[in-house]
Amino acid sequence: MALLPMFLTLLPLSAPGALAPQDLEADLATLRRQRDDAEAEVVVRIADAGTRTAAEGLVELYEGMASVWMRREILRALPRFDGKADAEQVAFDHLFTVGRTTEDPILREAALTGLADAPRLGRGYLARIVESPSADGVRVRAMELHVLGAAATDAAWYGEQFEPQRRVDAQPEKRTRRRRKAAEEEDAPPEEIVHVLPAVRALAFPPIARQFDDARLLEMVRSERMALVRSALLRELEQRGPKELAELARTAVEDLTLRGDLRAEAAGILARAEGPEVADLFIELARKQEVTPEVLRARMAELLAGMADEGVRKATARLLGKGKPHEKRFALLCTRGNPDEKTLKKVARGLKDKDPLVQRLTVQLLGEGRYEPARKDLAKLLDKADDELLLAEVLRALGRIDGGGDAWGESLLVAAGSEARALRNAALTELGRSGHGGSAQGFGALVAGLAHADWSTRLAAARALETLREPRVVAPLVERMQQETGRPALELGAILFRLTGQPFRGRASAWKAWLDDTGSKVVLLEPGQLRRLQEEEETRRLKEVSKAAFFGIRVESHRVVFVLDISGSMLEELRARYVGEKGDYRIDRAKKELRQVVENLDEGALFNVIAFNSAVMPWQETVSASSGATRAECDAWIEKLGALGGTNLFDSLRAAFDDPDVDTIVVLSDGEPSVGELTEPSAIRDEVQRWNRDRGIVIHTVAMGGSFKILEWLAEDSGGLHVRHD
Repeated sequence: MALLPMFLTLLPLSAPGALAPQDLEADLATLRRQRDDAEAEVVVRIADAGTRTAAEGLVELYEGMASVWMRREILRALPRFDGKADAEQVAFDHLFTVGRTTEDPILREAALTGLADAPRLGRGYLARIVESPSADGVRVRAMELHVLGAAATDAAWYGEQFEPQRRVDAQPEKRTRRRRKAAEEEDAPPEEIVHVLPAVRALAFPPIARQFDDARLLEMVRSERMALVRSALLRELEQRGPKELAELARTAVEDLTLRGDLRAEAAGILARAEGPEVADLFIELARKQEVTPEVLRARMAELLAGMADEGVRKATARLLGKGKPHEKRFALLCTRGNPDEKTLKKVARGLKDKDPLVQRLTVQLLGEGRYEPARKDLAKLLDKADDELLLAEVLRALGRIDGGGDAWGESLLVAAGSEARALRNAALTELGRSGHGGSAQGFGALVAGLAHADWSTRLAAARALETLREPRVVAPLVERMQQETGRPALELGAILFRLTGQPFRGRASAWKAWLDDTGSKVVLLEPGQLRRLQEEEETRRLKEVSKAAFFGIRVESHRVVFVLDISGSMLEELRARYVGEKGDYRIDRAKKELRQVVENLDEGALFNVIAFNSAVMPWQETVSASSGATRAECDAWIEKLGALGGTNLFDSLRAAFDDPDVDTIVVLSDGEPSVGELTEPSAIRDEVQRWNRDRGIVIHTVAMGGSFKILEWLAEDSGGLHVRHD
């Protein structure tokens, strides 16, 4: 018997959880047969086998999957091959390829984070992506993930990314020898181009910052030409606090070649270094409209408003009501959070200002300060003003001042029936938020709002009903679903899901059948139950196959406008991948992508295309129903578009917002705004936020050939997606 344990030790043992070969083949066969209908556990079991057969099988099956969900599950499983000598290269080569080449943002993130989650090989592949000719956004994201796991052994590589001239392969004579040798080889691949990216350099700096003493750091700040890198250097200097910091920050604030948001960041550093002494400089810069972008002006006002200094408060209060509109707005912002009665009295004079932006900001500040003496003047504005956005701001301000009493509730009921869309939508929102929507009259107004002709009003009413969180709101929401399609149906389905946990999304008939079966016994979800159900619902959503996509952005809306930049710069070439190769023209790539997404829109979906350069040129005056004929007509119109002129982003966005049926806007542009009523990016952002506060339009954006904050802001503010195509 003593020989039995020794005999057993000679037998080959399987790794815990490993599949026997026949079980692996059975799971691979199941995945081939069921494809997108297979369970995620099958993919995990295959990956846990850890063999080359398992890795090759998953990589092969990836291309045959139609849904984003199943492709993502395969990408999530591939990091399990880390350390499996015979299989890991197959798995990580695939993650590397997908991370570099896919335009789907969900799959790209899954591939890159998969590499980051694999400690043995993944970080090396991330480094290869950073050094590759991949799209800028891909390289930057790979660098972000690499830095999250930064170790002392990475210092030399970070140094090469921060100072590219330190790389051996950056030396001209060695590059020349390599090219000559490659040219002599018959089958040598063409040489790929890798551009130096400011964002990669800026990310590489913090892990190695302590290698540089103060003197070297100061020298680099003064000589650095890349704004993002200079910003990273300044942040490091702020932590060290040398006496030269204020001088360098001041130089950056006054540097007209810097982007506005970077000058605003430098303003914060300067204010923290000098305190109230910056007031004179900030006030002087704020007056200069042509050289001071709105984002910097707003940041300087915020910094001054946050200073608990009596001298600064008096100096900024003296500015109220004086100068040009941009100076008046700056002075108003400087008083934000100041409860002084005398100051608020001076602020109230802005109610009579001729500039609508000054008026709206004045109303906001009076509401935030709950300034009771302004109530009568605000009430008069509510009766006579014809600016919809101003009316909505007045309504919200009165709610703060009145404190939500019965009189306020009556005012909301009246406003909910207004013909002014922004006022009407704001009133419905306030009915839900304030609790007045729970009364019989308030609830009736919200239910009536669900049937309004304007889809944005229906959305505001639906969201307000959700805020009430009462079982009685479910029936009218389900009833309304029977008349909706596209994004409104999806929005109602999402609201009902958050209330009940039922997974029917935009399927109106399923909701109706469920409600008929449930009757009056509707039970709302407890808040703690929602997270798990949301994860399950996201899985179901990703399992759906959507043909309509624009540079990886899925287009689910049935009321969508595509806004296309055709300015002169769209004739520039996208970056070529190889030395000596020409890249595609931006306009050609954009038109190709636009034509295919229009072709794949759902039948009957409402859509339009607005092209813009110095002018704004819509395909149709309003959205048209998608059909074979309209898609063909639009395709022919797109094909004829050429590129010339300036970049009138603001007016093109206004044209899209002017269509009352639109619920989704997709914008592609390749440059900063240069013509139109507004060209300063932060001013455009502020105005679009005002337009959209009571509309709920989602804005997706594509930056072609560069990085533009205005496009990032538009997507971020509206809950849309932003992608880059370089």
